[in-house]
Amino acid sequence: GYVCTATDVDWFKVEVTTPGVLTFDLTVPVANDYDIELFGPDYGYIKGSYRDSGLAENITHDATTTGTYFVRVYGYPVGNGSH
Repeated sequence: GYVCTATDVDWFKVEVTTPGVLTFDLTVPVANDYDIELFGPDYGYIKGSYRDSGLAENITHDATTTGTYFVRVYGYPVGNGSH
């Protein structure tokens, strides 16, 4: 996916059918500042990665609960961010 505008927020979903470790890696272009967040099957925030411009973002989570997880990617600051 691409963050195409300052207000672009991209959502991805992952179906977890067996408990295990989830790992999400986001490569960020040098001049941009993107962030990534993970939400659980109850839509609750689990954790995020908020590094500086041009640095890769990474989330690792031990998913002990099955169901649909959601990942949000956006340019920082959300709603008026890098693109």
